[in-house]
Amino acid sequence: MWVGTDMEASVEKLQINSEKFLPFESYLKIKDIRAEKPIFSIRNYEGKRGPKKKMTDEEYYRIQDGFVYKPSGWIIDIAKIEIINGQFKNDLKVNRDAYNHFDESKIHFYEVNGYVNAIKIKGDTLHANTNLSAKERSGLVINKLSANLEWHHHSMTFSELNLETPKSKIGSFFSMRYRYFNRSEEHTSELQSP
Repeated sequence: MWVGTDMEASVEKLQINSEKFLPFESYLKIKDIRAEKPIFSIRNYEGKRGPKKKMTDEEYYRIQDGFVYKPSGWIIDIAKIEIINGQFKNDLKVNRDAYNHFDESKIHFYEVNGYVNAIKIKGDTLHANTNLSAKERSGLVINKLSANLEWHHHSMTFSELNLETPKSKIGSFFSMRYRYFNRSEEHTSELQSP
């Protein structure tokens, strides 16, 4: 039985400057990473897992409170990642063509450029500071996305958010909670602006 998700990653050129590797202490420290033309794609389709039991929010969060996530125990510190001309694709199989406007089931960001700094991965949680630009298949242009990011198995939070497009600016805070990251129908969002 499988969920119905394929993930692919590739990079044309990758340079990693490590600083410290302590395998017996489960610690890795990297000075910087430079990735040219990285591509990460997720394809979601109907798997053979069988039907999932629908849960109320109360049932779901009761299970989450008792959920024992077994992280690897590793701590990874990365001072800086530079992304040059990257792409991110998230394709959910639907019985229709992609919309001409933004389509959450056919996301394709390209020309992703910028930096992710002060990355810390501990257990199931990633903390980082982002400063990126990108374009999306629908015509959406992100001139700047800077924020303090916290990402773990059931939420993604952007604090001190600064999202700029050619015609708008959004700031302050954005949070997205989900049961399963790769299933857009499971997402709930919260946006706060001053």
